[in-house]
Amino acid sequence: QEDRDTLLAFERAVTEIGHELKLTEGSDGGILLTTAGGHEVTLSDQDSKITLKASGAGNKIEISDDGIVLDASQGDLTLKAAAGTIDLQSLKLTGKADSTASLESSATFDIKASATLGLRGALVNIN
Repeated sequence: QEDRDTLLAFERAVTEIGHELKLTEGSDGGILLTTAGGHEVTLSDQDSKITLKASGAGNKIEISDDGIVLDASQGDLTLKAAAGTIDLQSLKLTGKADSTASLESSATFDIKASATLGLRGALVNIN
C-alpha cells in the first residue's frame, strides 16, 4: 500500500498566465482555485464550506452546513426563470428594503394568509 505522502503529487500548480491550484492537507485541508483575474473557488474541509468569489467587488456564494448565502456586496442580485417558476419555500419568509420596494404582476396577483393578514403603512392606497 502506498504511503499517503506519495499520493499527493503536487501541492500547488501555477499556469504561465497566473491561474493557480492549491491543495492543502491536515486540519485546514482544502482546495483553492484562483484565476489570473482573482476569481476564487474554495473547497474547505476545515469550515465545511464551498465558496465561489468574484474578484474585485466581493460578491460571493457560500455553501456550508449552516445554509447557502448569496452575497451581492456590489450590484444587483437577480433570479430569473424565463420559462419556469421561482418557488420560495421556507419555515419563515422575511424581506426588507432600505429604500423603496415593489412587487408587480402582469396577470393576477394573490395575497393569502391562513391566519391574520396585516397590511400597515403611514398611508395605504387601495386601487
